Amino acid sequence: MCNENPKLKEKPGKSTADKRLLDSESWYVREYDDDGNCVLQRGAISPLYIDQFSLRELDTNIDASKVETTSTVYHRSREVREQALRRAKGCCEYCGTKGFITKAGSIYLESHHIVPLSEGGVDDVTNVIALCPNHHREAHFSKNVSELRKHFFEKLA
Repeated sequence: MCNENPKLKEKPGKSTADKRLLDSESWYVREYDDDGNCVLQRGAISPLYIDQFSLRELDTNIDASKVETTSTVYHRSREVREQALRRAKGCCEYCGTKGFITKAGSIYLESHHIVPLSEGGVDDVTNVIALCPNHHREAHFSKNVSELRKHFFEKLA
């Protein structure tokens, strides 16, 4: 784990290097937690396609389920999201706009359950579409949600 917590005071004489050569294998940040800690992945390149959940992945084998907290959170399948992102090939499946390139070189899109899990939707690739951030927000907050759902299913057909 690495720590990027700004609360830590720098020790006198500590290196201020921005980069360090760890070894000949490539490394990338696989995930972050709420405290600013991160997990580095060695020997692999950053994934080509990512979504809004990729950097906060807690478990690689999560099945869709409900967990009671202060609110209800649905755990979603990482594999389902990754299948939708691969199917989209880096472009919003609604408007065709290419996702933007992240600092790590991945193409960013957001995965969206067409019928939300909270409404009985399934956590399956047939119910998940990869969207640009604008259309993802529209899918949640637009007055035309029902019409968008219809169009999303037509696009996936």
